[in-house]
Amino acid sequence: MKLIAYIHIGLEKTGTTTLQEFFYLNKENLAKDNIHFMSSPGARNHTDLVAYAYDKTLGDLIVQKNLHTPVAKQVFRENFLARFDNEINKTKKSGAHLLVSSEHLSSRVFSKDEIRKLLSLFTENDYQPKIIVYLRRQDQYLLSTYSTWLKSGATADLNVKSYKRKRYDYLSLLEMWNEVVGDEHLVVKIFERAKMYGNDLIQDFLKILEIKDSSAYIYPPADLNKSLDKSKLLFLKSINNLVPEVLDGHKNPMRGEMVKALEQMENTSKLSLDPGLSQAILDYYRQDNIIIKEKYFPDSSGNLFDETIKTKSSEADQGDNLTKEKTVEIASALWSFQQKEINNLKQQYTELQNTIEELKK
Repeated sequence: MKLIAYIHIGLEKTGTTTLQEFFYLNKENLAKDNIHFMSSPGARNHTDLVAYAYDKTLGDLIVQKNLHTPVAKQVFRENFLARFDNEINKTKKSGAHLLVSSEHLSSRVFSKDEIRKLLSLFTENDYQPKIIVYLRRQDQYLLSTYSTWLKSGATADLNVKSYKRKRYDYLSLLEMWNEVVGDEHLVVKIFERAKMYGNDLIQDFLKILEIKDSSAYIYPPADLNKSLDKSKLLFLKSINNLVPEVLDGHKNPMRGEMVKALEQMENTSKLSLDPGLSQAILDYYRQDNIIIKEKYFPDSSGNLFDETIKTKSSEADQGDNLTKEKTVEIASALWSFQQKEINNLKQQYTELQNTIEELKK
């Protein structure tokens, strides 16, 4: 039996955090089904695979992994290969298939040479790569990406022409991976519940893995990587100017758990694109989406994506300014979150001091 390396490459903003948490929580269950979720490239998100395969740019992964110099990059690659080889050799002896996942493999691996470099990690160990990618409607992907950028420290307004960038060119992406791995080893899925097996992302993925009985599997919390509403995103964009995500090439410790605190607040009106812009994006990619549908979904009816566009109807949808009242409300919630953290630390300190005093007696 040919061993398979299931390589989930995203896209970004297609439930990747939920899937990766699910894989992590169910490592033992997956092992019982003869699938090994790897740990050497990362605990959940296997970003070390991206850092190993890149040739040109890594974006914020340079900061996350401290890869600022050629020497640091070389040391990283050597250490990673040692860990990876050790894990894959043990797994191969057990006869288990492999599973790896990182959405950055679709957004940071930009060339066929980088793909070949990545896949050689598996093919040289006699594993057949099977690439899995979920596609999301381009305008929705653009909006969700901007929201994530703000959570990561961005300060700029949405660039309404950025949908023409390479990351939204699904046809070129699929052609690039297809040329390296071939049609039969590229699984293309649509990130829409109605087009998923059981109307569920996790069940849809388990079907790809050919796992029929998932009754023992543990589902992760539903609020992982929770989106922020318009008011919180506008607030965050202003804060990012004053308390940046990165300071002197490293993560700024003064940001603390700001995004986590905002995610715990109740959402109201969602950030949305102008309906005219959404339509323009759909029109721009219409021919590409037709080609993708005919190639990868020849038996399905309708368009590649559901092209329903929501119109802005409420006053909350219309405004792009953060009100004074909403600013105070968000700031108060952040203060309360931080104070709870401080109070918990004070309590732990007091309990520790009491324990020390007891031990002295």
